[in-house]
Amino acid sequence: MEKFKLLLFIILAQLVLSCTSEYYEIKISNNADSDIDSLYVDPGGFSPKKFIDLKTGHTKIYSISLNDFPESDGCYVIKYKLNGKWELRPFGYFTNGAPLETGTYLDINNATIKTQSYRY
Repeated sequence: MEKFKLLLFIILAQLVLSCTSEYYEIKISNNADSDIDSLYVDPGGFSPKKFIDLKTGHTKIYSISLNDFPESDGCYVIKYKLNGKWELRPFGYFTNGAPLETGTYLDINNATIKTQSYRY
């Protein structure tokens, strides 16, 4: 009976671990009046910077490897250039080097960024 319980535990643990993603996804939409240049998202200032450009009306998925998360608590920072001016905004939260959600939707407008986190 003990062997059965151990086997059941191992199978359940494998199922749980296999359902986790190795990346944090951020779906970014540009609803501003101009194209966005040199956009990147950084978890707490520790991730290698992966720059993208985003045309007006377009959406892209930006992925961050969970290996790039610091082993601490912090927030994400999005930085980009809009109309020749750098914008920097913090959003979201992670703890102990792990995100609390699967990903985030970011809707960039001229003066604001709307965020919505999601889990699946």
